Amino acid sequence: MIHRSVRDEERETERKSARRRRRLEDSLGIITHRRPRVPDMSLDAAESFFYDDARLTAWSDALGDVLSRARETKSIVIVDDFFPRAVAEHLRDDLQRQPTDCWTSRADDEDDDVAHDFSLCAHARAVSLFTRAACVMARGAAAGAYPSFSCARHATGDGIDPHDDVAVAPVAVGGGNGDDDVGEEGGVEFHARAYAGVLYLVDDAWTSARDGGALVDLANDEDGGTRVETKFNRFVCFQVPRLHRVEAVRARDKVRHSIFGWWYRPATEDEIPSDFYDDEEEEDEEVEEEEEEEEEERGEERDKKNGSKRRRRA
Repeated sequence: MIHRSVRDEERETERKSARRRRRLEDSLGIITHRRPRVPDMSLDAAESFFYDDARLTAWSDALGDVLSRARETKSIVIVDDFFPRAVAEHLRDDLQRQPTDCWTSRADDEDDDVAHDFSLCAHARAVSLFTRAACVMARGAAAGAYPSFSCARHATGDGIDPHDDVAVAPVAVGGGNGDDDVGEEGGVEFHARAYAGVLYLVDDAWTSARDGGALVDLANDEDGGTRVETKFNRFVCFQVPRLHRVEAVRARDKVRHSIFGWWYRPATEDEIPSDFYDDEEEEDEEVEEEEEEEEEERGEERDKKNGSKRRRRA
């Protein structure tokens, strides 16, 4: 007769619970990726984490290739305890310290067909630090994809309507400082969003059931979607396109901070908006018209000056 200890029974219960959870996640198209924990570090060392190549590589190796996993499984991948806690707290503190005037509301963005009710900040220190980690994550099938991230602030009532994240962006290459200055030998390449990612940096006590702000996956469920809970230091990623929305925030005494963005890849020809070049031609025509008007004005001024000189000589 085999005698089982209470601890053995607890372990067996945990294993059964884990198996049931994985079956549920697989049926919903959501995969929770669990990885070995990285030891916590002091707050003083938090920022140095992103500049220590050996430590960052070890973290990435423990994390695994989550982007390729999202592509292969066509599922949402969830990673809890994404960064060592001190690192995640450091990023959260940086977002909380950002002054009010650095946040720009997306609610009045007329160029966006989807309602995005939240505030955006692209210049927080936390974003540049996270981007260093995002570069290391681009491996395997995602090798060569480059990250572009920002931070978001969802206050009471803020949310995002259903959308699939599909977008193409012109990128300056070969010189220059941006889209309007690509340098003498530079040009523009089009890149499309390949993978989306978000790191939640909310209050420890945040619960989506009470505070709102959950991501709702609409890819495989037409009956309202599958909710992905918002919690501190949880990272969520998926391959683009994927239909989803963000529930409105209900909390009144705190905000939903996050770092979000995409990994981009070179766009195919059929992904480039057909009207992009039309817009470019219209802009060129407008510039030419403005230059012609300016030249006419300069000519009229020269004629006036020459006429004045002739009258004085006469």
